[in-house]
Order: sequence, then structure tokens, then C-alpha cells
Amino acid sequence: MAKSKPRLPSPPNHSDREEKEATAQFYREWLRKPMSVAAVSPSSKRLAEAVAMAVGKAQSVVELGGGTGALTDALVARGIPNLVVVESVPAFCELLRRRFPGLEVIEGDAAHAAKLLEGTRVPAGTADVVVSGLGMLTRPRDEQQRLLEAMLELLRPGGHIVQFTYSLFFPAARGLLAEMGLESRREGMTWINLPPASVFVVRRAEKSAAVA
Repeated sequence: MAKSKPRLPSPPNHSDREEKEATAQFYREWLRKPMSVAAVSPSSKRLAEAVAMAVGKAQSVVELGGGTGALTDALVARGIPNLVVVESVPAFCELLRRRFPGLEVIEGDAAHAAKLLEGTRVPAGTADVVVSGLGMLTRPRDEQQRLLEAMLELLRPGGHIVQFTYSLFFPAARGLLAEMGLESRREGMTWINLPPASVFVVRRAEKSAAVA
């Protein structure tokens, strides 16, 4: 019997109580396992809106590192038909499923996203955009490369990555993007965020895209 797909999530209409619950869950998890949480506070609405703008008119999106759903909220509001979230923290997965009934939330390591997304609305190789809230700055170069390779595996030809970071520069070791045939462009800077954040779009360089 074919596996039925969850219904599309309704546009968010969260109460102040739900927002406070999400914030409280963030800090509980941060205090319990700070290294598993890539930020010191939940993403602001301004940052979420900037990320959603960088997604553009994409129809199929994978979000890696959904956290408490700050970015997810903006993506759902955009009415993306095919949206799947991958999150490694079980408590955040439970929170996302409560906040966004019908949304496909997959628990697991983003480095294995291609395997995790089998049978979902957005299997590997079909995503228009991969949105990443993963902490990249503190990871060693080989882990950064593995994560970028995992993201690329999810994209259709011509697709792109949207990565936010608490830095003025793309959060990868020097020369890594060029070695991988990638190029990045900063789409915006959100000062009203703790800490301030940049939003980058990453694509295959034109020469690499032509060969791929």
C-alpha cells in the first residue's frame, strides 16, 4: 500500500503563547546541549523574512536545521507547495510538528539528508532551494565540505542554497567554495537580530554548472 503524504500545512497563525513556548524550548535545549544549537537566540522575524525572500518562487524546498521554526514559519507563510524540514534535535522535531500540522519533519543528521528524504515530497535531486540554518563557522573544513556536498545532492540542476550566518562572510574555510566549484553572494544583512546575521545564496559557478 502506497504511503500517504501529509497534507500541506496551513498558513501560520501562531499565538503569543506558542511563540513563547518555542522560545522557551530553544533555551531549554541550548542549556542542555549548547553545541547542538547553532545560535544563542532564536532567529528574528526580520531574518526569517530575508531568508524567505532569497528563496524566491521556489516550489520545492528543503530546510536543514529547522530549530524552533522561526524560518519555517516564514517559508510556510510563503505557500511553498513542497516543503520538508530536516532537524537533528528530537525536542525541536516534536515542537515543529505541533506548530505546523501537516508539515513533513524528518529527524536526522543533515549530512545524510539524501537518504532521509527518500519517499518525501522533496526527494534528493528535486529541490529548487535548500535553506540551511546549520552552524558552519565552528565546524572543521572536512565537515563543512560534507555538509555542502549533502546540500548539493538535494538540489535539482540550477537550484541554489540559502545559508544564513552570524558573519559578514560565507561560513566556510578559505578556498573551499572555489575548490568545490561554488560561488556565494550575500543577499542581505539583518542587523535586528541577536547576533546580526547575513543571508547568502550559493550556486554552482557557471563553468561548473555547465560541466555538471
